Amino acid sequence: MKEVMQYLGNWTKLIFKVIGAAIFAAGGVFMIGERLEIGRLEAEAVCRVCPDPSGCMQVRGYLPSAPHYPDLTRRMVGSYTRTVGSLLGANYSASDTPGSGAKPGAPAKAAGAPAAPAAGDAKPAAGKVASNV
Repeated sequence: MKEVMQYLGNWTKLIFKVIGAAIFAAGGVFMIGERLEIGRLEAEAVCRVCPDPSGCMQVRGYLPSAPHYPDLTRRMVGSYTRTVGSLLGANYSASDTPGSGAKPGAPAKAAGAPAAPAAGDAKPAAGKVASNV
């Protein structure tokens, strides 16, 4: 009976080592993918204001449309990272304000917010002096 318990103990140790190594490797790939996604989102943000956004993305090493990565390795790692990150609550869209989903050209309006005064109607706060400096 002692030999059986020792045999099961050895198998249990091996299984926990394998599971630990798999979690460690998955975490490492996720961290590498996060760096790739940050670079892609940075390139999208910079190229948004360019006259030729698709050319700008290609110069920076990304595709202008959905797969975003020209090579299979970065596509797989990026896809894995977006999947796991989305499950953890991350947002991988290149919007102006995080989580709003607003288009870059359209300002976001809050419901029930008062209209902003016209440029000529602006008055300085009490005790403040208006200046054009």
